[in-house]
Amino acid sequence: MGVVARRVRSRAVLSSPVASGSGDGTGGGRRRATSGKRVAGQRVAGQRVAGQQVSGKRVPGQGVSDRSVLPDGGAPGVEVAEIQRTRLLAGALGAIEDGGYAQMTVTQITRRSRVSRRTFYELFENREACLLALLEDAAAALERELAAADLGGLTWRERVRGGLWVILCFCDREPALARVLAERSTQGGQRVLRRREDLYSRLAAVLDEGRGESARGGECSPLTAEGLVGAAVAIAGGRLLRGPSEPLTGLVGELMSMIVLPYLGRPPHGGSGCGRRRRYRSAMVDSRARARGSSATHWRACRCG
Repeated sequence: MGVVARRVRSRAVLSSPVASGSGDGTGGGRRRATSGKRVAGQRVAGQRVAGQQVSGKRVPGQGVSDRSVLPDGGAPGVEVAEIQRTRLLAGALGAIEDGGYAQMTVTQITRRSRVSRRTFYELFENREACLLALLEDAAAALERELAAADLGGLTWRERVRGGLWVILCFCDREPALARVLAERSTQGGQRVLRRREDLYSRLAAVLDEGRGESARGGECSPLTAEGLVGAAVAIAGGRLLRGPSEPLTGLVGELMSMIVLPYLGRPPHGGSGCGRRRRYRSAMVDSRARARGSSATHWRACRCG
């Protein structure tokens, strides 16, 4: 794992004169010179005993549980719990990729993540709760990238194009997470399906704003936006399931035509040329670079095989 809380000779350290002695360096009536020396292989004068910080950040030798809070307000176990959670989600993602959610078991997840079964049930109620957390994390990573693109000041059409471009870039860069959002989550239970529906409803709400863009758009119903979202997800999801071929960003033009047609009709000949698309894609480079710092990238570091 790389970063794990080490359990170290707790009782030996706590019962030693060094750990239990008074401020003048005595312990049990016997004086012991410790300054500048190592005791049991650990440096005392340098504020470390048995690998643990003594200066108020860590309690020497005590295995702090995930829910423990130290006297100074720090909670080192929270970091450990978050690392374990990330490993479990990475293990779940690998298990889903290999055999689908229907075949995924808690044993597969814990084996892949090298985290105990007990820890799994401390963090998740069951495997569906784990899938829900995976869906939430994938959605949060995508939402951060959309926020980084800063599309708020654009027209409806350009906001749709910009959002579509960010989503397709995310799918190309994180295909496993994209498959969870587009297809794998359909195999979950009611909680997962409700959350998935909520995510797609938010996308449909953006498209539904197109009804106010023209008289033609006013003739559309809210169902139009829902159908467009479903069609776009089916197209992109199908390609994700078939495996790598052409980048999904190559679909942006055709998907945009499909999305805006019900609201704006066909553009005049030459109305949306390649020049504007090139300018738009150049403008998106910076936002994509900013978004790369999101939590989506840490999946690669934590992914367990």
